[in-house]
Amino acid sequence: MRCGIPNSELRTANGRVRLRLVTGVFIALVCTLAPESFADQIDAGDQRYVRAKVMAFEQGQLVLRASSGQVVRVAISEVSRIHVDSLGGLADFNTAEQYAAEGDDSRALPRYERAVRLVDGYWTDLIRVRMLQTCDRLGMADKAVFNFIKLIEGRWSGPLVAARLMPDNLPAKRTPEFRRAVEQLDSAVNRSKHEDHRVLAMLLRYELLRRVGDDRAAVMVPTIARLRMPESVRTKRTGQIQFAALAKVFESVATEEHLKWLDRAIADCVDEIVPDLLLLRGRSLLGAAGTREEFIRAGWAFMRVVVHFADDPRAAQGLLEAATVHERIGRPDKAVRLLEECLRHKGAAPAVIDKAQAALERLRSAPQGDKTGSTGG
Repeated sequence: MRCGIPNSELRTANGRVRLRLVTGVFIALVCTLAPESFADQIDAGDQRYVRAKVMAFEQGQLVLRASSGQVVRVAISEVSRIHVDSLGGLADFNTAEQYAAEGDDSRALPRYERAVRLVDGYWTDLIRVRMLQTCDRLGMADKAVFNFIKLIEGRWSGPLVAARLMPDNLPAKRTPEFRRAVEQLDSAVNRSKHEDHRVLAMLLRYELLRRVGDDRAAVMVPTIARLRMPESVRTKRTGQIQFAALAKVFESVATEEHLKWLDRAIADCVDEIVPDLLLLRGRSLLGAAGTREEFIRAGWAFMRVVVHFADDPRAAQGLLEAATVHERIGRPDKAVRLLEECLRHKGAAPAVIDKAQAALERLRSAPQGDKTGSTGG
């Protein structure tokens, strides 16, 4: 029986029997419950959506209709396995997903590669996501970068998605895969007409070169340090890459122009990176400080970490360094209070605790006259 045919004929051994089926509600019910309508399964964390339907891939999220009829959005990075109706031509994709779920990426990759040639629409970018993740786990930097660039330029993905899936398993040596990856990124930077596309390619290129100690990374440092980070590509990872370049800049005497780059990065980056940038700012100002006002300016950078990120482990580092400032400007009692607060911080790292304890013992044991810093009381 096929949906939409109201009359059917069956031939039996005893002769011909005509069955006249009622049209309307019954047929609609059969069509609605057909397996093809809701035959997908999606595993995301502890949640499993069975008899669901994948509807779209938008801004890094898998959009599906659950069996209840509710539309659900799940970040593709949280999806461990997708099994879709293979009648739609995605049998290779299903097999690849199964292999990947079992940790067999070497068998999953060729299935993904075959599947991506047989699909269109949003499935192309969705499978590219899986290929990038698989290649990155396998350490195939050139193929990971190839799919990363495809996602940057993809119609259903774009830089917003690519920035959150940037390859991380990068080579530590100048291998052929490393050279091919750099060449691909060079080409992507040169042909890109969109700022966010170009920024992402430049950031990954710098990271590749930096990890192998390539001299070209040093050449890129000022460019990466002063980049204006488009909102669409602001992630913890992209912020970490720019921070690495800024830290390199501030290894030498920083200029006011360099501080402007740093302040712009602080304003633009995601919250996870701000404490590191503020600590970098404070250290730079402290290293160049000569007057009381300049010391206080450095101390305020450290205290911004404490005030705005009180529960972050880096707040303990901020307290330790702020204590140094107060000791230098002749406020040993304030330095002691900051060190005591540092030691009480639940997130303080062992190295920070050791330094704080040593500083506290030194301040408490010093003669009263020796507790005044070089800049006066």
